[in-house]
Amino acid sequence: MEEEEGENEVEGSDEGSYGGSGGSGGSGSCGRGSNAGICSSSVSCTRRNCARSMACGASPSWCPAPTCGGSRICALGKNLLKAAQKGRTCYVERLLDAGADANYSSTGDWTALHRAAAKAHACVVSLLLKRGANVNARNCYGFTALHIAAYDDYRGKCVQLLIEGGADLGSRNRFGRTPLHYAAECGNVAAVRLLVKAGASKCAKDDEGRTPCDVAKTVCVRRLLRYCTRRRARSCMPCVNMYTSYSNCGG
Repeated sequence: MEEEEGENEVEGSDEGSYGGSGGSGGSGSCGRGSNAGICSSSVSCTRRNCARSMACGASPSWCPAPTCGGSRICALGKNLLKAAQKGRTCYVERLLDAGADANYSSTGDWTALHRAAAKAHACVVSLLLKRGANVNARNCYGFTALHIAAYDDYRGKCVQLLIEGGADLGSRNRFGRTPLHYAAECGNVAAVRLLVKAGASKCAKDDEGRTPCDVAKTVCVRRLLRYCTRRRARSCMPCVNMYTSYSNCGG
């Protein structure tokens, strides 16, 4: 459920761009040059003044960010996407403070909220929602952040935050599937219980006429969908708690 990073990655950054074990990293400046347009003053990209560096579009890797055609907004947006995907809450907050658009999307229409949900970064999801991210934003295939969290978040924290943030439980993607379809298909017991408790339809059919119960691949999920009512969703499976993965349930 993760987007191909490829062309959407910030050029010039590496796997340790957001504070890995490699110390302070390189240094550089983000002043005017042949590709000027990101900022109007020269700022040394060091850890001590990282907030100022990002305010003018610099990457948290302590080196200059790409100018992206001279667009400061684009540079901030790309850095926001990568910071959200890596779960760097402090950088996400600083980028938003610097003017990054919480709803900036990449080529495939993946927003920072999509990327944070795909990696189950609950703190980032919470921050983005508080800062105005569209909880029902769709990517090019019609997936909302809740679709993605239902598939990838086995602890259920992001799913809970998105539900509380007003996510559409019945949202359908291009294949006619709801978040509950994906939670059931991958055996995400925590997500299934949260969605059912919140009122997600267990009878919704995708474009192939299949309900969440039809695509469920584990015994636990099928029991949840068949026997649990909205009121009993939390207690009807005593063998399953919020942090139990489907692999412990058999099926």
